[in-house]
Amino acid sequence: MKKLSVILLISLCLLGSAYAQNRWLNTAPFKWGVGVHQWTINDVYHEFRYEQIDNISTNTTRLTPATTNSFSQTRMPMVFENIGKHLHHETSITGVWDVLWDALNGVKTVYDGGPEARRFEMFRTHWATGAWIKQRLGVFGGVQYAYSTIRFQDPSVPDEMILGGNQRGFHLTAMYNAGLALVKTRFMYDWVAMSKGAQTGTGTTLEIQGYYSFTESGSLGAFASYELKTLAQSGPSGTPTEDWRNKGIQNQGVANFSYTFPDLSARSQLISLGLYALITPRK
Repeated sequence: MKKLSVILLISLCLLGSAYAQNRWLNTAPFKWGVGVHQWTINDVYHEFRYEQIDNISTNTTRLTPATTNSFSQTRMPMVFENIGKHLHHETSITGVWDVLWDALNGVKTVYDGGPEARRFEMFRTHWATGAWIKQRLGVFGGVQYAYSTIRFQDPSVPDEMILGGNQRGFHLTAMYNAGLALVKTRFMYDWVAMSKGAQTGTGTTLEIQGYYSFTESGSLGAFASYELKTLAQSGPSGTPTEDWRNKGIQNQGVANFSYTFPDLSARSQLISLGLYALITPRK
């Protein structure tokens, strides 16, 4: 029994030593993978997705709900990250691959004969400061920004609805060093604005990610992640005058008639798998 206790104590000391080394500290993983992005949105409207609200009998027909409100898109995450002692940074250029994927494979439609879901993303970046606790637990907090939209448009008509826009907010990130593995979780809150402030809302994101190193140096390994995001935005309304068009609202409409766009909300889940490589040596 005494011998077993000594063995367990030595094992714990070695394990603690492995944690203390923190092979993830001062590294810059470059991640590239593939994922499935599942969207569930409130009613997407077929053909006209706005409503004329003037008291004119021929222009006041209610919007027609779509037959389904769930669809999926393929994504290819491509992310640069830096894990420091007091700084955590991450920049994604996944949006570039979204555009290429849609160009090569065609734009995804929400349902057969329904509107296309055209995505666009740029400038997704996170900056945070914090510290490591005994080299095991890293806690960071900071800000993020992205211009990210998904536009719903029927190919036959110019009118469209836009979900997303400028997304600015704050986040908290926690990382747990488990030797060859690293577990990371992040919560984000965003204020969302589109059409120069005519369409505003909020969003939240919960992300869980795990890394596993294939080598002792940690220079090459795999990652897996799960992201749950919600968005809710007001629908702009008004008369499509020249001033309205200058605010960037989605359609010019017919002069002297008023329009209201429906409020939009969405829930998305992104599951990704891939590889990472350290683009800078561990210090």
